[in-house]
Amino acid sequence: MKRLLMVFAAASLCAQQAPRPAVRSHVTIASIDGSVRQVIYSADRRFEAPNWSPDGSYLLLNSEGRLWKLLAGGGEPVMVDTGAINKVNND
Repeated sequence: MKRLLMVFAAASLCAQQAPRPAVRSHVTIASIDGSVRQVIYSADRRFEAPNWSPDGSYLLLNSEGRLWKLLAGGGEPVMVDTGAINKVNND
């Protein structure tokens, strides 16, 4: 089965906070036709630019200037060690 990856990030303003919007990200894997969808990770921070690993076992994501590895089956993302480079973007 071919897989398509969709990532959704929803933002909403909280009246009691500074004007910066709160963000919630949902990493969702879906079938090509969209009939099957599975949220494999959700967080109260921004995750962007998902890319599949060559073998399809994990996703590489951006967050807070770092790269994160998220297993295709879900779980907690693990930060990728990029050494002294701390403003990474995999776009």
